[in-house]
Amino acid sequence: ISIPPNTASELSFYTHGYGTAIPTLIVQVTAGTNTTNIATYTSNTQTSSNSPWTKRSISLNQFSGRRIQVKFVTAGVTSFQGDLAIDNVEINRLFQRDIKVNQVLIDNITCTPSGDIT
Repeated sequence: ISIPPNTASELSFYTHGYGTAIPTLIVQVTAGTNTTNIATYTSNTQTSSNSPWTKRSISLNQFSGRRIQVKFVTAGVTSFQGDLAIDNVEINRLFQRDIKVNQVLIDNITCTPSGDIT
């Protein structure tokens, strides 16, 4: 995946880990010949098999202008009770948005930037 130069980007995904032996999840990024661990998750995040998935988000800004490969690595799997699932993996470009408020309307009350209330 190529991350455009001077661009804020983010890796996001969902995890579900329930059991007595959830392995450590390491998220790695390889750029060229360098591999970097960008996140490590070591705890059981769900309290039951029906618990909602946990969203994870990691900045990829340090890889701006580079071609990368993302890897999910588990370590420490010691039992069949160590299931860890990953889903909805996305890499998104984050856009900076500046918003100017011209007026606010609340129940027939108008407030302008100059502070006038009508």
